[in-house]
Amino acid sequence: MKPLDFGANGINGSVDQSGRIIALNFYHPEHGYVTLTSADPFPDDQRYDVAAVRAYRKSLAELEGFGVQFDVPIQSVHSENRMAAPRYRHYL
Repeated sequence: MKPLDFGANGINGSVDQSGRIIALNFYHPEHGYVTLTSADPFPDDQRYDVAAVRAYRKSLAELEGFGVQFDVPIQSVHSENRMAAPRYRHYL
């Protein structure tokens, strides 16, 4: 399962299947585009290599996100795509 992307009002990012943050991005007027993430930076020399971009993007799904998490393991995850708002249901 790949990360779920979100965004609105100049803030965007990705969360893992547990809802933990993989990346949070926003524009800062003094510092430019700011990204908070646990992922290694993507190599600039591979920016237009479609296979490399897809492999990197796929690897993001394997990262552990940061933020709030459940105390007990998640037993299963059900995802559904309702119009423009995908939704994950977690079963403990």
